[in-house]
Amino acid sequence: MHDKLPGTWIKFTVVWVEISSRKNYNMRILLITGIFEPELGGPATYTVRLGKKLVALGHTVKVIAYSDKAQFDFDKEYPFELVRVVRRGKISNYVRFFFTVLKNLRNFD
Repeated sequence: MHDKLPGTWIKFTVVWVEISSRKNYNMRILLITGIFEPELGGPATYTVRLGKKLVALGHTVKVIAYSDKAQFDFDKEYPFELVRVVRRGKISNYVRFFFTVLKNLRNFD
């Protein structure tokens, strides 16, 4: 069954099993994705679901994602912190995204 699922699903499943088995250990988790709501696609959907579930388990979650806008009205409704890196030029996207992730890495497990 798993051989028909995309690789991302398997990675999320492995991470989910490992994290959910540590009930008394609160982790600081940084989720990084190329797309996020309101865009459509698997990573946009899975990241929101995974982030909400991890927060419900007591973990601290922050999401960094590419976006067409710096902020949407519904961003404040998420139970986790969300940082959107606005798409501009291709090279500047990579550089800004890299430094945004690098700046946040030290605060997460």
